[in-house]
Amino acid sequence: MKRYLAFTTCYILCTFIYAQRPFAGIPYQAVARDPMGSPIREKSVSIKIVLSGPPPHDAEYYSEIHNTATDKSGFFSIIVGEGIPIKGSLENVPWGNTAIWQVISIELHGEKTYRLQNASRLPSVPYAMHALSTSQLLESKEKSQSIYWS
Repeated sequence: MKRYLAFTTCYILCTFIYAQRPFAGIPYQAVARDPMGSPIREKSVSIKIVLSGPPPHDAEYYSEIHNTATDKSGFFSIIVGEGIPIKGSLENVPWGNTAIWQVISIELHGEKTYRLQNASRLPSVPYAMHALSTSQLLESKEKSQSIYWS
């Protein structure tokens, strides 16, 4: 009985600790396609993710590269924020100030240029990312506080 109670307590504590982990990134899944629209099956690809302002996407806030492979359907899955950073940092993207666009480009293994695959507006703010920046909204000596008393 003591083992069962100890195991249950440990499991519950681990669950709470895992639930409090910081924001890990934005999941992204897609089917890689060639210029003719056919899926790129079972190939190594390099995916470039750019988080930018509205078109013409001049304000580039963050960019990274993911080296991955597609499956039999051309499908791949990555997490934005876990790639090789090129420019900026994910924490400094102005989530609460402007509309953020995600621009996806793809490079087949052996090519030298990235082709635009998709550009789409992120329909909502990743709340965990915006929550990390709330202390920047008010100038205060208590930077780690998310509730300010007057």
